[in-house]
Amino acid sequence: MTDRTYRHDSESADTGFSVDRFRELTLQEFAFLPDLGFRRIRALEKTSSLLGTVVFLGRNVGFKLSVDLRDQCVDTQVVKVVAGKPMDNIHGGYSSDLFMHLVNHCGYRGSPTGTDKSGAEVAESALSRMVGDSARLLQDAGESLLQDVPESLPMTRNPDAPA
Repeated sequence: MTDRTYRHDSESADTGFSVDRFRELTLQEFAFLPDLGFRRIRALEKTSSLLGTVVFLGRNVGFKLSVDLRDQCVDTQVVKVVAGKPMDNIHGGYSSDLFMHLVNHCGYRGSPTGTDKSGAEVAESALSRMVGDSARLLQDAGESLLQDVPESLPMTRNPDAPA
C-alpha cells in the first residue's frame, strides 16, 4: 500500500482534477515547508496534458508531488538532495513513495492518509482530500524528513565508488 490515493468509484469523472488546481492546493497544504527551509523549484516541475508536478527541495531531502489526471491520483515521493539537485536511486541517491518510506524507515504503522486533526468532516473535492492527506501524513509521521539532515534518509551507495 502506498500514499498514492485513488478515486473512489462513486465519485464522478468531473471532480475538479486539473494541474492548476493541484498546484494551488499543494501550495496551500504544504505551506509549512518553506518555513522549514524547503523551497519550491519550478524549473524541475513538469506539466503535460495528463500530469503535473510540484517540487520542494531542502538541503538533504526533497519532495516531488505529482497528479495523474487520467487515473485521478496524487503521489508524493521523497528524494535525496545532493548539491541542490534531486538524486534518484540509480544515481546514488534515494527515491521512495512517502508512505512506504515512513513504514520502512520510520516505523510508521498508521493510515496512509495521516490523521485529520480538525475533527470536522468537511465536504471537499477528491483532489483536495488527496493533497491534504499527503500533507497530514508528512506532518504526522515525517518529523525526521522535515528535519532535513543527512540522517533523514537511509544510506545509499554511490554507484561510481569502488566496491
